[in-house]
Amino acid sequence: MIFKEAMRSLKHDKSRAFFYWLTLMLTTTFMYLYFNIAMDESIGMSLGESSDNIITIITLISVLICCADIFFANDYYVKNKSKDLAVRLVSGATYVHIAGYLLIQTSLLMLLAIPSGILIARFLMTPLNMIVASVLPGGTHIIEPVPRGELYTYVILAFIVCWIVVMNLSFTYLNSAASLINQRNASKGEKGSMFYLKSIPNWMRQIFWLFMFLAPVYTFYANRDSIVLFACIGMVGFNGILRWIIRPFITRMISAGKSEPKRIAYLGFIREDLQVMKFAMYLLLVSVIIMASILVTNQSNPMVKVMITMSYIFLSVLQAMALMFRYSTELSERKRHFASLSRIGYTMKQLKSITRKEVFGYYGSVLLISMIYLINIYISLVSAGTMNTSFAIALVLIVAIPLCICAIGSLFYYRGIVLTEGAQS
Repeated sequence: MIFKEAMRSLKHDKSRAFFYWLTLMLTTTFMYLYFNIAMDESIGMSLGESSDNIITIITLISVLICCADIFFANDYYVKNKSKDLAVRLVSGATYVHIAGYLLIQTSLLMLLAIPSGILIARFLMTPLNMIVASVLPGGTHIIEPVPRGELYTYVILAFIVCWIVVMNLSFTYLNSAASLINQRNASKGEKGSMFYLKSIPNWMRQIFWLFMFLAPVYTFYANRDSIVLFACIGMVGFNGILRWIIRPFITRMISAGKSEPKRIAYLGFIREDLQVMKFAMYLLLVSVIIMASILVTNQSNPMVKVMITMSYIFLSVLQAMALMFRYSTELSERKRHFASLSRIGYTMKQLKSITRKEVFGYYGSVLLISMIYLINIYISLVSAGTMNTSFAIALVLIVAIPLCICAIGSLFYYRGIVLTEGAQS
């Protein structure tokens, strides 16, 4: 009985289930490939035994980011099941029933995603061999599954699976029906800053956070060895400009455009997107900027360069997919808003325009902020003669293209949800 209900829920919510499966599958693919290459002693990069500590640093960063993606994908998926769980709890379902109902869904998705990711990783080893052979001096090198690499991959995946099971069990056990119903509203609340000082004028805050965000760009040219440190400082500045500059600016634009209802609608949605999606934006920006910064300081060893570039590519795609997953989850909650807009007289053409401007406005903001840092990092390398222009352009496109594709995918998904189910109801 529980199994049939869980399967029915998966079928009903297949879009979120697909994004959850895709995040797990891509993460598994990346970790399997990465560890099997990093553990290959024949290319002098055995993790833990290499004299170059950068391999350990890259591994730690990559694993932490992958784990964060999986845990947050699980968190978003589970929280969107909270109302369904609350209804079952009120209807008399026991803890065992709702825990089994949730675990069957997530466990099935994990069982489908992890083997798929490993199979895809094995398939990708052939093109990777071609890439490695083109950069390593002295001919070809065969990359193949390494026992230590597989062991590390399986241990980390086992840890992730066990932790997801524990988190999901605790979620169903510790939440009452009322808290489950209000789970999404609680996650959207904005916490006040612990350093908030009411006496400081807003213009001083704005100047300070703008300086925190833009000042690190100068260091990309003056001191390339410290790019990682200053890029992280810049991300702290990004949090400030998002709260004290960007969102207030959008609010002023809304107030100034009261005579343009369409403008009020999409700007209000963008303002909410920037708040709700703040952490997903941080994760994407931090991962690609840190990998770009590490690439800056490791241009001499060709194999290390391949490893960093591979991590950069996979993490850029993975973070774009994770961003789309989280964003699509939020967009699916807009059906009521668009139904209301339709009832008060908005035409289908206007509603399509609102969805287009909202989605492209949000992804455009993410792309613009990331490009401010990435383009300046690569210009500093090109001007110093340590990177050719074509490679720098390719690295920029590796970040930009997945975001553009995800923006188009989000737009079609958004319209399919709110214009067919919401606006026409």
